[in-house]
Amino acid sequence: MNQGDESLSAQQIRPLTHVWIDLETTGLDPREDEIVEIGVVGTDRELNELFAASWLLAPTAHGFERMMSNEVVAQMHEHSGLLADLRALDAGAPQLDDVLAEILAMADLHGAVHGKTILSGSGVAEFDRPMLTARAPQFVSALHHRSHDIGILRRIWEQATGEFLVTTSFGKPHRSLDDARDHLAEARVFRSLFALVHASGLDQVVLGQVAS
Repeated sequence: MNQGDESLSAQQIRPLTHVWIDLETTGLDPREDEIVEIGVVGTDRELNELFAASWLLAPTAHGFERMMSNEVVAQMHEHSGLLADLRALDAGAPQLDDVLAEILAMADLHGAVHGKTILSGSGVAEFDRPMLTARAPQFVSALHHRSHDIGILRRIWEQATGEFLVTTSFGKPHRSLDDARDHLAEARVFRSLFALVHASGLDQVVLGQVAS
């Protein structure tokens, strides 16, 4: 069952270019672990939110055992309240394929182009995309081959300046929709920074200094 606050009014349709996805799982191994929560925010290229939703997915007995045998994962999901929510799930919990089909349907409703929608978030290239590829390759094949990983920009900025530009990912709740929105908020800061640098001409100044 959809647990988000998606807005699918025809009057609000704008071309969708990005899906910001965050996964909560039973562990870190794409071959063995399972997805137990998905949060998604669809945006246009200016990063305006077009829809948002989240779903809980019931783990198998094997997945639940893996989750509880990993102390770090178990404590994280207990602290976030996810573990209690998973235990309360009934037999009507959605299947992964149905959830991903619904995400693609919402994206299509907002003008997404097959093969052009960019999977976005933090750690998506290293974690979320491999996890989705292992569990639902047909979903990943409907997206662009690139990922927009805001975590890479975060680390580059920190290495260059010794500071973090934003701290939205610090102390994040480890619930999928909240985390996806945190990553989107961080991306908006970087986008505004890049636009300001370009408008001021500083990008050309730096390029000139590098070339000289």
